Amino acid sequence: YLMIRTWGVESSGFAAFTLVTNVWVVLLKLAMPVLALAALWSTGGPVSAATRWTAVASMGALLVVLVLLAVGLASRRAAERAAHVVAPVVVGIGRVVRRHPDPARVSASILDCRDLVADVLKRRWGQMSLGMLGYGLLQAVLLWACLHAVGADRAPAAVLAGFAVDRVMTLVVITPGAVGFAEAGTAAALIALGGSPAAVAAGVLLYRGFTFALEIPVGGT
Repeated sequence: YLMIRTWGVESSGFAAFTLVTNVWVVLLKLAMPVLALAALWSTGGPVSAATRWTAVASMGALLVVLVLLAVGLASRRAAERAAHVVAPVVVGIGRVVRRHPDPARVSASILDCRDLVADVLKRRWGQMSLGMLGYGLLQAVLLWACLHAVGADRAPAAVLAGFAVDRVMTLVVITPGAVGFAEAGTAAALIALGGSPAAVAAGVLLYRGFTFALEIPVGGT
């Protein structure tokens, strides 16, 4: 936040950037299990209970997120009501950290952020969607490469299913980056689809090393 502010970006712009990018990441993660299930069915691959129920739960959550997003962006009146609910919460948090924001100013900032998000999505939703799909595809290829490197080769549909479980498990906020949960869930899905337990575990840990552990020292540096 401080770095981007030094580039002249306003607080509302930073909030809009954070909201848009995170919403698109969540949408991709929730859509992946449905795509994986379709890929398994179309290729005649085995469909495990974990994959099937992950897809069902993700589809339900995806619909909820899409409805909330549509209502919040399509109706300014709905956004104003949401701002009146959120503003007191923000003020309360501010008091805990010894800051005293004005509720009216907080509401105005929330509405400004909503207007920015609506404008960005109206003009660039296609580009953002393609970019996020490309990002997800590259991560799925990386998972396949890690499994291949340790001799845990699986069919592309099975790898996609394991990747979908990984993406959903990263939404667990109990630990940073869902560490522990994501690895266990991804390995369990791949093993259920016929993978060797030891080789799958090695491949998943290698993959998470690239996508999670490596980001911390590189980002810090």
